[in-house]
Amino acid sequence: MQFSPRWNRVFGLGRLLVARACGSVTYNATKIRWIPKPLGFPSVARKDISMTDGEVLAFLSDGRKTLQVASNDPDGYPHLAPMWFVVEDGKIVFRSFSKSQKILNLERDPKVTVLVEEGNDYSELQGVMIKGNAKLVNDADYCLDLYVALASRYPYFPGVEPGTTPEPEVRQFFAGHAAKQTAVIVEPVEIASWDYRKLGGGY
Repeated sequence: MQFSPRWNRVFGLGRLLVARACGSVTYNATKIRWIPKPLGFPSVARKDISMTDGEVLAFLSDGRKTLQVASNDPDGYPHLAPMWFVVEDGKIVFRSFSKSQKILNLERDPKVTVLVEEGNDYSELQGVMIKGNAKLVNDADYCLDLYVALASRYPYFPGVEPGTTPEPEVRQFFAGHAAKQTAVIVEPVEIASWDYRKLGGGY
């Protein structure tokens, strides 16, 4: 569309005003060139809220937290499952039936991601996410020992405080199940952690 010289001058002035407001303007004989400039917002470095190695270990070992386990299904979609776990030699260990989907997935592809988190308010959020490889242990004695460790932390027996059932009774109760179990030791490759309490109520 062609405009008269008068309107071209009007449009040119409008472009100039916009360019001057938004950036710097350079001139030559034929055109106006706009060079964007930064908006000038101050750069604020966020406080480090990651946990130390000791804090990660204490967080994973304390209380009765639930582990979220992500393995890879044959169709490529993540398979998520909540599990009880213990920490042995600094590594997360859990168990499941050998024919469960998560164990079948880990036999085919040992890549696993696990997550432990807690907190309801923003200022209380804590969590540890571990990407790693699953080491599978198909040993009934080891799985029975793992049952004992889990029963000392979690309420396997309704109405009974964890850790109060004598170990021989725990072993007798789970002896028939251990041979059908596979233990999973998560060998860490990458660990991410956060503790929003370190912000002191800030953002």
